[in-house]
Amino acid sequence: MTLSGTYAGKITSPFNGVVLYGNDDAAAFNQYYAYGTHNFSVRGASNNSSTARVDLLIGGVNVGSFNFSGTTPSVQTLTNVAHATGNQEVKLVVTTDNGSWDAYVDYIEWSQ
Repeated sequence: MTLSGTYAGKITSPFNGVVLYGNDDAAAFNQYYAYGTHNFSVRGASNNSSTARVDLLIGGVNVGSFNFSGTTPSVQTLTNVAHATGNQEVKLVVTTDNGSWDAYVDYIEWSQ
């Protein structure tokens, strides 16, 4: 994954992953999709008791959001997500940060 944004970085606690501190902080990669509908799961957490939100963009289109409440890591899933096929940029990005939380992200996976 490629990290971008002013504050995005790597973490080792509560898992080995990335932290997205502020708006426009993102982690992205390219993926080829032969089919246009998948379920997407992300494991993540907030840095405190507030709810952290991470948006999922595929090919530049926001296809949903993951919400992580509290510091205990959890897996959130978006089902039946319709998206473009072919080679697409998959991006996890913070767009709603109000300065009261940071988003920790461990992994993303998808299935049909």
